[in-house]
Amino acid sequence: MAKHLKIKGLVQGVGFRDAMCREADRLGVTGWVRNCRDGSVEAIVDGAPSAVDGIIAWARRGPPAARRRAPLFPVFMQLFFFPIRYDS
Repeated sequence: MAKHLKIKGLVQGVGFRDAMCREADRLGVTGWVRNCRDGSVEAIVDGAPSAVDGIIAWARRGPPAARRRAPLFPVFMQLFFFPIRYDS
């Protein structure tokens, strides 16, 4: 199962991407995460439904310094890695 996440709020400059990569690795989720020019963070996550649900729940909380909300949009694709993306 794959999902597209757009996380808004105070999510840049708080370690959100690095923390999300660590959590994705812990859960066995693949995909990518990047900062967007509008101040949000965008991610594509893919994996077992329970793992994707886990990373979505984490994204709603984020690291301690973040204040966010995470609207979710479904996508359908197969992914095999989880790098930080620097392009917008």
